[in-house]
Amino acid sequence: LMTLISIGNLMAQFLWIGIHRRLGSMNGMLLAAFAQILAALGFGLFARGQPAMAAAVSIGCGIAFGAINAMLWTLLAQVASSGIVTLRFATFTAVSKTAQALAAFLLGYMLDANSMATLAAPLSPLSLAMVGAPIVGALVCMVIVACVRAGSATISASTSVRSPGTSAGQWR
Repeated sequence: LMTLISIGNLMAQFLWIGIHRRLGSMNGMLLAAFAQILAALGFGLFARGQPAMAAAVSIGCGIAFGAINAMLWTLLAQVASSGIVTLRFATFTAVSKTAQALAAFLLGYMLDANSMATLAAPLSPLSLAMVGAPIVGALVCMVIVACVRAGSATISASTSVRSPGTSAGQWR
């Protein structure tokens, strides 16, 4: 399944470039977050015990996860270009690497603390984390978009994040 997630991620990059060009970073991020929520729910609801469905949902997860990653870096580049670039990239990198380390730690803890039979149950901590973590991540991305659109403390109206080809104050 991990291979299919990677394949979905690779297949979708050109699709998300087109979506970014058409919708812009903000709307592209919202669409990517929505796709990630659907993919995670699909994985939790339909993939168990059905190999063909598990394969299809895994590809969908790859498409959605790749979109979130691409849109986050695109949005970061646009936000960073309007201020202290090194500080913004360093902060983003520190937060994302810390989150990845915490996720690896928690996964290791769950695998160590539970038997394989327990982990395979639909409502096991691991099963819930596999569905819940991407949903939480997508919701965080939606909050990021809302904060950027609202002109949060780090971005003023004069340095708003815009898609290429838009005028000042025009959100996409």
